[in-house]
Amino acid sequence: YFGLKDGLIQAITETPQAKAQLGLRFKNWPYVTIVLIAINVIWFIILVAGGDAGDASYMISKGASYGPYIFENYQFWRLITNMFMHFSASHLLGNMVYLGIAGYSIERAAGHWKYLALYMLSGFGASVISAAYYYMTGQNTVSAGASGAVYGLIGAAVYLMIKNRGRMRPGMLWL
Repeated sequence: YFGLKDGLIQAITETPQAKAQLGLRFKNWPYVTIVLIAINVIWFIILVAGGDAGDASYMISKGASYGPYIFENYQFWRLITNMFMHFSASHLLGNMVYLGIAGYSIERAAGHWKYLALYMLSGFGASVISAAYYYMTGQNTVSAGASGAVYGLIGAAVYLMIKNRGRMRPGMLWL
C-alpha cells in the first residue's frame, strides 16, 4: 500500500488552491466513478423499493447471476446486470467505498474511457469465472455485486504502483 497514508492525509488536508494546482478541473473529475456509484445506488434503491434484495429468488428475477439461467437458458446479459446489484446496504456500501477510492485513482491515472473499459471487463470477467465455477461444481449460487470489477481496479492500482515505483509524484495515484 505504497503511499496510502500520505495520499489519504493529502486528500483530507489539501486546500482548494492546492487541489487546483494538481489540475483538479472538471476534465479531471472522476465523473465515470461518480456515475458508476450513482447507478449502483439508484438500482439498489429500486430493488429495495420493489422487494427484498436479500431474497435470492427476487434477485434472480431482477438479473442476478445464476449459472443454470446463464448456461442453459443463454441469459448472458446476467453477466453484466449482476455487477450493479447488491444484496444489502452494507454490501453496497463496502463495494462503493472501494470503488470510490480505487476508481478515483485509476480514472485519473488511465483516463475516463480506459477506466470504464477496465471496470466493465473486470466485472464481466469475474462474473464469467464465478458463474462457470459454481455451475460446473453443481453449486447453483446466486451472485450479485460490484466486487469483481472493484477487485480488478485494485489489481490495476497495484500494477500501476509497482510499475511507477519511485517515479510517482503526489496526486498521481492516491493509494
